[in-house]
Amino acid sequence: METAIYQAYVRILTRELRPATGCTEPIAIAYAAAMARNTLGAVPDEIQAHCSGNIIKNVYGVTVPNSGGGRGVEIAAALGAVAGNADRELEVLARVSPEDLDRARGMVRRGKCSCLLAENAPPLYIRIEARAGADRCEVELEGHTQIRITRNGTVGKNTLLRRPLAGGQRC
Repeated sequence: METAIYQAYVRILTRELRPATGCTEPIAIAYAAAMARNTLGAVPDEIQAHCSGNIIKNVYGVTVPNSGGGRGVEIAAALGAVAGNADRELEVLARVSPEDLDRARGMVRRGKCSCLLAENAPPLYIRIEARAGADRCEVELEGHTQIRITRNGTVGKNTLLRRPLAGGQRC
């Protein structure tokens, strides 16, 4: 293959592909929950994850990375809120300590994380509603490019990601 063509392919792949820890659906939930924690400035007291049927189906069908074999929306959201590093995007759960896992499991066990079907939502849709004390926020992901963050009813400045939140492993 010609060097110029090869370099063009490398540039395209570098721009388009994104590393991910595990299947992208639970990672996207963990990412949204980590964004909620960052927005609130504290680990949420409660989390509700409103997801499209497609997201729910896929998340219950795979193991959430670094969850000790856990499956489901609730553990993905709890781990993201407790241990997630939103700056790492799709590698949000790359570093989870045993203490983080215990804390996240405790949130799930106490019913502090719940999953609700988002009726009439697009196929790739997640909305995390979180509360910490009197503060509330919503982090909404739609498709691979749109994110909307609201804190106490005020919409944040960044409503679109600069780069698509896509790539990684497909389930």
